[in-house]
Amino acid sequence: MSSMKPPKPDKFDGRRDALTVRAWLHSVEKYLCLVQIGQDVDIDARTAVDFASTFMTGTAANWWFTLVLEEKVPPTWEAFKLCVENEFVPKDSMVRARDTLYKLKQRTSVAIYLSDFRNIVIEIPGISDSEKLARFTEGLKPHILLEVQKASPKMFEEAAKIALYINGAFYGAGFFSNRGFGFNTGFQTGPVPMEIGNVQRQNNLREISSEKMRDLKNNASFLSHKPGCLPWKPKNGKNQQKKKIVQGNNTETNWTPDNDSRPQEN
Repeated sequence: MSSMKPPKPDKFDGRRDALTVRAWLHSVEKYLCLVQIGQDVDIDARTAVDFASTFMTGTAANWWFTLVLEEKVPPTWEAFKLCVENEFVPKDSMVRARDTLYKLKQRTSVAIYLSDFRNIVIEIPGISDSEKLARFTEGLKPHILLEVQKASPKMFEEAAKIALYINGAFYGAGFFSNRGFGFNTGFQTGPVPMEIGNVQRQNNLREISSEKMRDLKNNASFLSHKPGCLPWKPKNGKNQQKKKIVQGNNTETNWTPDNDSRPQEN
């Protein structure tokens, strides 16, 4: 442990952004904690404050220098953190963060959505776990939300873990649409059978689409699959006059569907 040398914190240039300020303060605090453990020393509050100030540059360094000249240096680490936040965190930061959190929706993967969610939550000190859980689940895509609700998570971190697992399961199974498909994720409180019907229907749709594309290329009917026939598809449910191209000559015959029937093929 005595040889442990944690990396030093990044510099802070006075950027007025809640996430940047709090992340920097956290990194300095963790560094000081690890140094004390690694070197078996006890860093007093004033030394910790002075040490943190050496990582300030630009606007932040000028602000700190003013405090020194006016003899207003915070005496404790907690007072230092409060002083830095009051100076560099925008006053309306929490209001804007809450507004952003309410509007946040999952657009791509759960991992990206969760990362954005965590970054916003950092800007809302004191937010309850129940509120995080509610906001997080409400922003999930419908098919992910459905499976998360089946598991009935009670904590935000639990819901995040389940959503990540489900997203990976859907991706691995090849489901990319916004429709929900029920399957056993391993987080349900009771047995939930695999909905084979949905999988079979998807496979059938793929086969039908392939047949249609092949028929289009061969100029064949979707229904008869015989070369030379145009697709038979009544428009708006009404009988429409269709043409049948007869192979082997230059004549065309017209026919009108009657009672949803088609002319007999020879």
